[in-house]
Amino acid sequence: MICFKYNKTKVKITEKNINTISRVVILALGIGSVLLAIKPPDLIFTLIMFSIALVMPLFPTLIFAIYWKRGTTPAAISSSILGVITVLITYYFGYGNTWYGAFGMLVSILVFVVVSLLTKDDSAEGSDFYKALDTGMNKYYNLHVD
Repeated sequence: MICFKYNKTKVKITEKNINTISRVVILALGIGSVLLAIKPPDLIFTLIMFSIALVMPLFPTLIFAIYWKRGTTPAAISSSILGVITVLITYYFGYGNTWYGAFGMLVSILVFVVVSLLTKDDSAEGSDFYKALDTGMNKYYNLHVD
């Protein structure tokens, strides 16, 4: 038996009840998803496009942080924030139709490079990460630099 404590009262729920509740919730979510898939509202397209646009400025930060040794922590933070702000501004003012995610990604790239070149990151964690990355690359890939 599993006991949940909420507001200083004990609610006792058996595993059988948890399984039943889980199945009902999954069934309800499945039926709701099927109904939305049959006749999706216009809002779904807007939400999907907006979520993609908000993730686009984060992608260059991820790639630069992994593969560019000169990348710094302040550059990652500032490029992520300014890229998302750019997406929100271009969406709010209606610039670029559905291309506002691309504008945010471009700003994110530029900010990351500029801030990385202007700041210095002396973290030892970064050098350990790149040593481990190089070790893995040399172990699993046959790379020879002449």
